[in-house]
Formats: sequence, C-alpha cells, structure tokens
Amino acid sequence: ILEEYSWLINKIREYSVGTEIEEAVSKTLDEMPEDFALKPFLLMNKAEVCDMCITEYNAAETMKALGEEFFAEGKAEGKAEDLERINQMLADGLITEETAKLIIENLSQ
Repeated sequence: ILEEYSWLINKIREYSVGTEIEEAVSKTLDEMPEDFALKPFLLMNKAEVCDMCITEYNAAETMKALGEEFFAEGKAEGKAEDLERINQMLADGLITEETAKLIIENLSQ
C-alpha cells in the first residue's frame, strides 16, 4: 500500500509541473495500474482525493512563499545590522570612510 501511495504522489508531482493540480490528480488516478489495491477506494472518493491534494499542494506552495519572504526579511535585517556596525567602526576610527564605502558596496551585491 505504501508503495502504491508513493507511486500516486510521485505521479501527481510529475504531472503537476506546468498543469493545474486538479488535472494532475485526475490523470494520475486514470493511469493508476488496475492491480493497485488503493485504486478502487481512490476512484470511489476521487473528489475528496483531489481536494486533499489541492490542499496539500497549496500548503506546500504557501510554506515555500513564506520561507522566501522570511529569508528576504532576515537578509534585510542583517544588512541593517551590518550598516550599524560599519557606522560604529567608522565613528570609533577603526576604518576610514573609503573603507566603509567599499564594504557597503560589497554588501549590496
């Protein structure tokens, strides 16, 4: 059963590239081998299976988007902290204004 479920998920992922998740689920269920024990149950509950996959797919996409957003926020906060340190080093006379400009240019890249 686990192997069949693994096949199902892999096919849905494969078919969902460049197509709607609903279509990928439907195509996968249609192509599922006849000897799979899961097939009758999944076909009988096709609407629920599709809804579940859409929910899971959307959750994964949402988590990915949130991760990217948090990464960008963290990066911006890190740059702000770096600028504060550079300004403090400049104020303490540890670096020249020229060196501070070079460091800031490198941080922007």
